Amino acid sequence: MSLMKIIEESDFVDLYVGDTYCDIKGLSGTSATRVSAPSEWADAVVALRLQCKETFAAEGDAEFSMIVGDVVFRVTQMCDVDNTDVFILRRSAAQIRALDSIGLPDHISKAVQDKERRGLVLIAGEMGAGKTSTAASIVRNWLLLHGGIGLTVEDPPETKLNGVHGLGRCIQVRASRKTGGYKEHMMRAMRSGADLILIGEIRNAETATEAVQAGVNGQRIFATIHAGDIGQAIQRLCSLCTVPDAYSVVADGLAAIIFLSMERVPRQNAPGFSSRLLVKGLVLDADSKGIRTKIRTQQIALIQQDVDIQSRQVAWNQKK
Repeated sequence: MSLMKIIEESDFVDLYVGDTYCDIKGLSGTSATRVSAPSEWADAVVALRLQCKETFAAEGDAEFSMIVGDVVFRVTQMCDVDNTDVFILRRSAAQIRALDSIGLPDHISKAVQDKERRGLVLIAGEMGAGKTSTAASIVRNWLLLHGGIGLTVEDPPETKLNGVHGLGRCIQVRASRKTGGYKEHMMRAMRSGADLILIGEIRNAETATEAVQAGVNGQRIFATIHAGDIGQAIQRLCSLCTVPDAYSVVADGLAAIIFLSMERVPRQNAPGFSSRLLVKGLVLDADSKGIRTKIRTQQIALIQQDVDIQSRQVAWNQKK
């Protein structure tokens, strides 16, 4: 059985590929949490193991992404007590979708498609809320609309954005720690002349500082961040950013915040629950002096009022 056929037909959570084995975790149709790969997978496992080893040798980092057909895997390399490589592969759940299928509020949708808008757009949410999918979908849509060059800085990449989108092109770059990490790659991205830059995730001081400074300098920046609501996203960005008077700098650099969350709702005509994506947003433009003042003076708890006001305005405009 070919590797691509296995991936297309098998639903699993993780693969653990060692020198003499391939274990599967979370394989649909089995009650066991771990099963060995069936014998008909043998040739495909050999090919997968070889691809992992070659990619690891070329990348030189213990974490990397690997594309098999149309599927992106996040791969982690470990060395066991026998001094042999073990590769843990997790299928990326991120998907690039049409922007109108995400459910962005109108004022957010207009903001992220605005060719003239500059600054930092944060896509925030808890793990599994769809931040990466939303960010990639926004970037692709912008390039389809306006053309130009988009550049992503990710560690590791989780979607297949690399290539041509309409009149635009996206260049995906891995922010390898071996070659300087986010800071070095962001410096190169800033000098690239790209029309937009996507930062895979803000999770440390270095990345936060580069993202905020790029936004203040008039770059068009999109970035994801882990947070429980819009206020937490601002707080986390400010706490990570190492520039003097971080709250004021963040207030100047922010262009918009999108917050994604999953809501459990009862299924209709069936037992149990299903998940529904909820999207909230806050746009900061030339008339948002009050919002920026709240950020500068660290009155972050009051920001929710502005989120509610903008949501009501959108709802009112839709009724007219």
